[in-house]
Amino acid sequence: MWVRCQDFEPLNLRDPFYAMIEDAPLLDGIEVFYAYEGATNLSWRMVLYRGHSLSKLHRFTQRPEMMKDIRLH
Repeated sequence: MWVRCQDFEPLNLRDPFYAMIEDAPLLDGIEVFYAYEGATNLSWRMVLYRGHSLSKLHRFTQRPEMMKDIRLH
């Protein structure tokens, strides 16, 4: 059963992934957006968020447009 975290603002991501790395949350997903203002076609990029808790996540990196894969070592 999933329970919504009250102090977490939902992110507009597709195919999200959540992990804990060194006791800190890491969240990534695919951000879908219009390629440019007035465009009718969509583009996408993978974005990663991290922080000390879900309520304090911040975007720390993103891939170039139309790339979905980031590998963390």
